[in-house]
Amino acid sequence: NFIVRMRRRDDSIIWVSISSRLVRDESGNIICLEGRLEDITARKQTQEALRRSEEMFSRLFHLSPDMIAVARQSDGTLLEINEAFSRFTGYTREESIGRTTLELDIFATPARRQEFADTLLRETLAENFAFDIRHRDGRILNCSASARLLQVNQEPCILSITRDITHLKTMQEIIDIAKAKSATTGRTITVYPEVENPYWNNAQARANGCGSGAHPFEDALLKLVRDNNLNSKTAPIFVQSFDPASLKYLRKAGMKAKGV
Repeated sequence: NFIVRMRRRDDSIIWVSISSRLVRDESGNIICLEGRLEDITARKQTQEALRRSEEMFSRLFHLSPDMIAVARQSDGTLLEINEAFSRFTGYTREESIGRTTLELDIFATPARRQEFADTLLRETLAENFAFDIRHRDGRILNCSASARLLQVNQEPCILSITRDITHLKTMQEIIDIAKAKSATTGRTITVYPEVENPYWNNAQARANGCGSGAHPFEDALLKLVRDNNLNSKTAPIFVQSFDPASLKYLRKAGMKAKGV
C-alpha cells in the first residue's frame, strides 16, 4: 500500500497504491519482483474534497461571530464550542467541554431551555428561538437560536447557532423611549437607525440560519419600522446607510420612511 503519484502517457496525473514483494528461488536468489498497482485517484479526490469541506466548516465554526455549539443529544453534554461561545458566556473551552448548559447556568430562564429542546426533538429543527443567556459576570443577553439534529461520528448530536440580538431589543427600547419623551415633552423626537455593513450582516445571517433571502438584515429592520407604525414619510425616523444598494432594496421592499 505504498502510495505514489504517476504520470500517464497522456500526461495526466493519477494516484496509485503499490503492493509488491520479492520472489526468490530455493537458494534465496532473487528471481523477480511481483506486485499489484491500483488506481486510487477517485478515492484520493473524495478524501481531498472531504478534507477541504472539513477545513471550511472548521473555519466557519471558529470564526463565526455567532455562538456555535455541538452537544450530545442524549444528555446535552457539550462536545465542541467556538470562540464566540466563550465571549457570549464567559466560560472557556476547557471549562465548557464535558459539561451541560444547565451546569454552566447559561440559560437565564431554564424553562426556556426545555421548551427549546422539546421543539427540537419534536420537529428535528428549531429556528429563531428567542431566549436570554446569562453571562458569567451576571449580564443578560437577548438571543435568538437555531438548531438541528445531526450525526457526529455516528452519535446523535445537536448543532446550535445562537445570535446576540440585544442590539435589536435595544433599538426597540430606543424607539419606546423616543415615543415616551415625545409624549411628555410635546416635542417630536426622531430616531436614526443605521444599516451598518449590510453585506457582512446579510451573509452572516444566511450562513447561520438567521433569516432567509438576500437581505435578512434589512428585512428585520423594515419589520421593526412597520411594527412601530413608523413606515411613512412623516414618521420621526431616518434610516441611514453608507450603502445606496441597501437603501434601494428597502425602498423596493416597501419602506416609506425617510432614508439617507
